[in-house]
Amino acid sequence: MDESKNVKNVEIDKISSTKKKRKHRKWIIPLVTVTLLVATPIALVYGFLYDNKTTTFVHDEEFDVNNATYYSAVDALDNTKTTKKINLNISSNIFNELLYMKFTTISDALPVELKDIFTNLYLETTESNYNFVIDINLKNLFKTRIKIVTTLANEIINDKEAIVFNVSDIKVGRLGGLYDLLQKYLPDFTSDEFILGLFDGIGLSFEVDMSQRKIIYYKEKIPADISSFVSNQNDLYAGIMAEFFARNLFSAKFAKSGLVGVIDLESLTTNNDFLTKEKENDVLWENYEALSEQLINDNVFVHEDVNNVYNYMLYGYEKADSTFKDKFTTEVINTLKAEPYSIVDPTTYKGVFTNETDKEEHKIIVPEQTLVEKLRANVDPTKIATTHEIGRVSEDDLNLVLNSSNIIGNNFLLEKYVKVNNECKQKINSFTITNFYGNIIKDHIKLVVDIAINGLDTYVCIDAKYLSFENYKVTYDLNEIYYGEEVASDDFKGLMFDLVEAALDNDSNFSFNKTNRTITIDFIDSISDPLVLSAINAVGNAKFSSTGDSLESAGELILTAEAI
Repeated sequence: MDESKNVKNVEIDKISSTKKKRKHRKWIIPLVTVTLLVATPIALVYGFLYDNKTTTFVHDEEFDVNNATYYSAVDALDNTKTTKKINLNISSNIFNELLYMKFTTISDALPVELKDIFTNLYLETTESNYNFVIDINLKNLFKTRIKIVTTLANEIINDKEAIVFNVSDIKVGRLGGLYDLLQKYLPDFTSDEFILGLFDGIGLSFEVDMSQRKIIYYKEKIPADISSFVSNQNDLYAGIMAEFFARNLFSAKFAKSGLVGVIDLESLTTNNDFLTKEKENDVLWENYEALSEQLINDNVFVHEDVNNVYNYMLYGYEKADSTFKDKFTTEVINTLKAEPYSIVDPTTYKGVFTNETDKEEHKIIVPEQTLVEKLRANVDPTKIATTHEIGRVSEDDLNLVLNSSNIIGNNFLLEKYVKVNNECKQKINSFTITNFYGNIIKDHIKLVVDIAINGLDTYVCIDAKYLSFENYKVTYDLNEIYYGEEVASDDFKGLMFDLVEAALDNDSNFSFNKTNRTITIDFIDSISDPLVLSAINAVGNAKFSSTGDSLESAGELILTAEAI
């Protein structure tokens, strides 16, 4: 009896359970439907669009765009002497600071309801991509990013070399392929003007063609952009930098670290047809840079005097301006007398060129006579001969004049004064003309200008070709100019001609023709006796010749006259 009751109860429970399951099924199906229709899209939105990744970049409140780009140009010269290269790096951090400044400007122009949504603009770099990212924050509930994805390439556009950012995609979060969608519904975000606006003010001359999805940086723009990083540039610096690019010595790429540029100076450091080892000036110019740095780091002078300090070390006290001279207190003078400066008398110090120690070690001598005075000879008007020598100029005589010209020491400083471990330090890098000499080889005077780029000697070689001799004036053509082994550009030739003119034009025996780029040496004053001059003029047969078979031989300029 009890067993039958139990069986019946079990059957009743089964029926009841089955009915409950059927009831559960009635609400499970709607639940699944709701999940598929509502929760899944939300999950997909979050899955594809949510992106809370942010840049590690932190804005520096003290960032100064002019200092940052200028300091990059200064640092580019740090290892030039050993590497024979100028290595420029405009870091991605600098780009981000510039984009931060740009974003501040852009956000100010946004509608009020969007200002809190768009929170940042920055550059995200990988080995092959430069992605421009805009952070979006919807009331702190939903975060994502709009990412303009670009790949880098070197291309020829309009017959010009260019670094090209090809816009491969625009993404929101992880969802890509949105360029066409944005172009249709938010065209402002894909316009040339909007994209170009991101770059405006960062110091690089980009162009934009979004119809081709290209952000273009023509390499021909690089010289002007780099020069603009350096304030107070002078003709020497600007001319040399322009020559680097005219000679295609510069290569550039955008890498993960930023814009990386290399100027290879190897070809500028030699020219076997001009250079003479024994005539090279072996003054260690870096020592004077180092001493100048130390004078500021030791607080002997202030940072603002850096150009005055360096020029004092080169040219001495006499050529310093009066304001700088006023800073030579007893304390300063005593410091300069002591090591490591060891200047015997700081207020009579004449600089590297006439410093007694340097004169002895490096044979730097200021001539007591002009080039023409070297030609003078005691001519006996009664002497009869086939020819009569009026005088001659040796290579040593010529180089005494060239070595003492004011072209030497012409410099352009790249310097910075920054904090290192909470202590301000001065750094000086420079372009300095350190030597000017010539070799006489028959109908040529081969002139060499040594431009030391932070200690690395590069050579401008000027082939002065004999053109004519008339009325005691010898004229040479200076049009053939090389920088290193290659022919210089016309603009650089003009710069070098102007420098030589400025160096020698204070001597009345030299005259220049800018149009033809010729130099004339007038030897009329070499004939000291007016009777001799009258006799030579009467015969009309003064002659000029020059000797010298090679760079190693000692050529001479010779002035003669027929029998008087």
